[in-house]
Amino acid sequence: MKTINRYLLSAVLMISQGISGFSQEIVPQTVEASCTKTTNIIFPYTIKSVDRGSQDILVQKAVGVENILQLKAAKSHFQQTNLSVVTADGEFHSFLVNYADDPVKLNHAILRVPEHDFNRKPVEGKTINERDIEDNIRLVRQLKSDFAGPKHKKYGVQLTLNGLYIQGDLYYAVLSLENRSTVSYDLDGLRFFVREKKQAKRTAIQEIELSPVCLVGEKGTVQAQHAHTIIAVLPKFTLPEKKEFVLEVQEFGGGRHLRLRTGNRHLIKATLIN
Repeated sequence: MKTINRYLLSAVLMISQGISGFSQEIVPQTVEASCTKTTNIIFPYTIKSVDRGSQDILVQKAVGVENILQLKAAKSHFQQTNLSVVTADGEFHSFLVNYADDPVKLNHAILRVPEHDFNRKPVEGKTINERDIEDNIRLVRQLKSDFAGPKHKKYGVQLTLNGLYIQGDLYYAVLSLENRSTVSYDLDGLRFFVREKKQAKRTAIQEIELSPVCLVGEKGTVQAQHAHTIIAVLPKFTLPEKKEFVLEVQEFGGGRHLRLRTGNRHLIKATLIN
């Protein structure tokens, strides 16, 4: 099994992008809250927990989203208090909250903190978080793979499994959808499932659907003479005897549906990201 050092690759990518170092000291940011106006704090990842230093402030997630926290004063001219937020990337965010009749700033965007601890090793058994997944997706996008995966071509459109990577309990499947026809291809989502390699006649097909942890590029249009990359993050698995893993891409309102079939021989050749 091949191995990719995730941290070395991250270092190279960050240096090439000119990202500077940062202090690990957590300095509280100052925000203002009013009784008549809402202060919004926008985080780069899903909010997992919130702790108020006082009941003099009111907080809630914005309706329909998971990364925007709305802040308001429960009473006027309260004494300074604090607010603590933990996001899905494992980051701890600290704020000092002051009262203001008319806050100078109502919207605060929290920038993502770059990962610079290249010697950090994953903790055995630790659940991978959103930042790790995002970093791994960014890495596999830029890698040149010699993975010889299955292909399926239909009416000028070809689907190829270009790469398969693994870290912990997650696979990262890199799919290429190439449209060599003169008609654009409208993506209508993907399906992933395990089924019997051969089905007996008059027997219902039994399929076990696999739910991806994350999908990138599963929607949109592939213009004529263009290619499109799809990355699927899937829970780790291997296949029982006589079963196969199937990846299916469907065309919206069309008939150029594509399927890739693979077995354990490809799964066990996944390149390790460590």
